[in-house]
Amino acid sequence: MREALYAHSETLRCCTTRTATSSKKRKKGVEPPPGCIACAYKLMKPDVCRDVAFTSKWPNVRPEMCPRSNPNTTTTANNNNNNPLERIFGPSILSVGDGDLTFSYALRRMFDTSTSKIHATSYETNETLLKVYGSKINEVVDEIGRENVSFSVDATNLRPTLTKAAPATHDESFSSIVWNFPCTAEEAGQDGQNTEMERNKDLLREFTKCAASMLRGGGNVVITHKTKPPYNQWNIVHVIEGVTLDSGMNMVCIGRVCFDKYLFPGYTNRKALDKKSFTCHDAEMYVFKLLPPADTECTAMADAGFVKLSSKVIRKVRNMFVNTSTSTNANTSSKNVNNKRSR
Repeated sequence: MREALYAHSETLRCCTTRTATSSKKRKKGVEPPPGCIACAYKLMKPDVCRDVAFTSKWPNVRPEMCPRSNPNTTTTANNNNNNPLERIFGPSILSVGDGDLTFSYALRRMFDTSTSKIHATSYETNETLLKVYGSKINEVVDEIGRENVSFSVDATNLRPTLTKAAPATHDESFSSIVWNFPCTAEEAGQDGQNTEMERNKDLLREFTKCAASMLRGGGNVVITHKTKPPYNQWNIVHVIEGVTLDSGMNMVCIGRVCFDKYLFPGYTNRKALDKKSFTCHDAEMYVFKLLPPADTECTAMADAGFVKLSSKVIRKVRNMFVNTSTSTNANTSSKNVNNKRSR
């Protein structure tokens, strides 16, 4: 199924590996979890919400309880030449609507800049971001490279506004165009998800038309958004796949990935023009690819190395937590789960 849900192998590894951190954070005398509870809730949604045996034994925890939230924790995700994210994003990335530019900064840190290029954009002006986020913005811009950052770029008028901000990009195409948590322009701290539902859908339609014309052959559009109500009412896949493109091609969802912010070190998801963050444990990355009308199947997600969250994989993770006494070797369980990749 094209819209199947996948996970990064690092998220699955964290979920199924007992660590010293997870054990220390439990109360004395309380059995430590067999893996990361925060990551288990990411992977098992929405099934976990209806699983009383699981939720009563392992209530959800704050995302910061994930062992990888410690900046000193070493992970394998970004030190691996076979990182699935790098295969999906490709060598030339355009980041759209990046509020405080930290997602682009994270991508800059993740990928080899000798082979990958990231161009970061914000809808706001540089002056506006300085007022909201202070001098930290200048530090982030310097890290990305000032020549690779553009301000006042409108996702619904992408080529003209990007060219105006960065003339050198006037005919540039990209292997991926990425937008995290898109929403219409609202007052600081607001998102308008309920009251501006149709406007937000139109926003995605206009963005899709713009992005499709700027993709390289085989390129991807990646949109990350929350999936709990009311966000699930956006019907993102239906909206974007329903856009008629001048090229005659179709924008097709080739898969969804459980969003794991700790795969992007340095990234902070924020409300519009606000320093406050928001919960995103329910978020998913929707990966769309331009395909000819005759193409109905695409194996790009599995080929990239993402793990398909089949019912068998979810059941194995669930049983590992519920039947903790039988999970004496979490590292072994992690290897077993990772080896069960459904194609």
